[in-house]
Amino acid sequence: MAVSESRAEALLSTGLALAAELSLPVLLQRLIELAVELTEARYGALGVLSADGTHLVDFVTTGITDAERAAIGDLPHGRGILGVLIDEAHPLRLDDIAADARSVGFPPNHPHMRSFLGAPVRAHGRVFGNIYLTDKRTAPAFTAEDEAALVVLATQAGVAVANARLYDEVQRAQAEVARLKVLEDRERIARDLHDGIIQSLFAVGLGLQGTSAVIGDARLADRIQQAVAEIDRVIGDLRSYIFGLRPSVLAAGDLTNALEQLAH
Repeated sequence: MAVSESRAEALLSTGLALAAELSLPVLLQRLIELAVELTEARYGALGVLSADGTHLVDFVTTGITDAERAAIGDLPHGRGILGVLIDEAHPLRLDDIAADARSVGFPPNHPHMRSFLGAPVRAHGRVFGNIYLTDKRTAPAFTAEDEAALVVLATQAGVAVANARLYDEVQRAQAEVARLKVLEDRERIARDLHDGIIQSLFAVGLGLQGTSAVIGDARLADRIQQAVAEIDRVIGDLRSYIFGLRPSVLAAGDLTNALEQLAH
């Protein structure tokens, strides 16, 4: 069934709003709020499925207070009507939840709910979760147009979820690349200090020691020995600095080995 012109305009706005949100938690909350607004539902929830798609691992809600949610207790696991969408992954519309044979009732302290509308949200070709709406505020039950609108919204949501997930993966990958680049730079600096400056200082020290042994001026020889001692101190300081530059993961090997360790 096609949606009305006003609904189509609302769906365009919701699609743009969802596409602009890159934070997945914020996106999920905004999605269920938009679904409730679009269909005039009193209550709404988005159940996020486990990786194997067999049960719920998160449940984002709107319409109930924090106190009501606390009184209900544990989040639903995906049985009864909620489980129907998990098992069958297609839109479901009911005039009366309790009248359906698949219903298992509500837990203690749960608000009474009658009408129901649900639809799966697919991302990257898999069901990410399900939208659950109950109790249409302006009518006894949800309509076919409500269902059509929710299916469109769920499709938009799937694209937005995939986009948010990709953004999160890119952010984490960029952070990891930056972290590894720092390791690489520190290793390069340490190597340059050891292979270049320290070796040069060591050679200068050896040369001064040789000079001290052949000159006849005791006072000058003593000053040369002081200079050699100072060079030794600088070499020691540089070695300590190099040790500080090399993270513990580099202590027993080079950067290539360190990167292999970090990857596992």
